[in-house]
Formats: sequence, structure tokens, C-alpha cells
Amino acid sequence: MTAFMSADHPLAGKPGNGIRLADLKDHPLIVPSRDAIVDMIYKWFKEINCEPKIVCKMDNYLDVAALASQGVGISLFPKTSYVLNPQIAVKEITDSSRDIEYIFVWLKGKPLQQIDETFVDHVQATANGIAR
Repeated sequence: MTAFMSADHPLAGKPGNGIRLADLKDHPLIVPSRDAIVDMIYKWFKEINCEPKIVCKMDNYLDVAALASQGVGISLFPKTSYVLNPQIAVKEITDSSRDIEYIFVWLKGKPLQQIDETFVDHVQATANGIAR
């Protein structure tokens, strides 16, 4: 998971590309609206004895990036949500076990489109534990 924030946010100036979950505990957060991810975020914060200050739930990471760039909050989104914007700082959450898992499902025996095949091949080449 990564934290997107305004480039002028105090946490953006921390050295390095990483940030600890505890650094985010008192900041307003923008998170994905998927219940499973929200539940996971609550679980992570419970592990450090606090509750996340979620101010917004959204799915579109471009909208999230826009809100983060304006200082509305810090976005917690998967690392795969890439935004190239000089007004946004991106820090990877470095605490152990802050990874998320995805499951890809498709109909057995039904051929995938070429773009889907390419994506699955990419995921298999870069991740562990994904079976086709």
C-alpha cells in the first residue's frame, strides 16, 4: 500500500520513500471504498492501538489523487495505483504485513483476450503465489 499526499504535506518531507503506519494515525485519510480494504485498514490501525481517521471512501484513484494534492487528506491506495503528478508525494507504507492480495478469476476454458493474457503474465512474473 502507498500513501498519496500533497507535496507540501509535512510527512512528504520525511526522508526516504517509505512511511510507517503510525505516522498516519492523526491524519485524515482517503481510502478505497471496497469493504474488504476498509476492514483491512481498520485491522492495521487496531494493531497499533488507534483508529484511522477516514474522511472519504472512493474508487477512482485519479479523484483521490486530486483530493490528496489539495490537502484534503492522505490517500491509502494500492501501490499499483500510479499517479505522476508533481503536486503529489508518494510514500510506500513500510510496516511489515501491509501488503494486500488480489484474486483474479475468469471462466475455465474460455480464452482470455490478449490484453488480459498479457496482464496475467505480468502479474505471474512479478508476484509470488499466483496460480493460473
